[in-house]
Amino acid sequence: MGVKVRRKASLRREYKGDYLDIPSRPFLMKILQKQGDKQVLFADKLLKFTSSGKMKRRIHMITDFAIYIVDPITDALKCRIALAAVD
Repeated sequence: MGVKVRRKASLRREYKGDYLDIPSRPFLMKILQKQGDKQVLFADKLLKFTSSGKMKRRIHMITDFAIYIVDPITDALKCRIALAAVD
């Protein structure tokens, strides 16, 4: 009664950082090369909730210089935030 149980898939999940295998996705590599970034520290898919309650898919990437938010449907860069600007 009321006892939480961890999911089997999350018990021994190793941290990879790049969960999307960025080098195998040419449109993401093109975005990174255009901005001058080479090393991806973290990449994964996210769900963004809008103010009206709708969900939008996004790809979130963190490199050694910036944070990128990419729209996977249009393959377009939505936002780039330099890590120097983040406190």
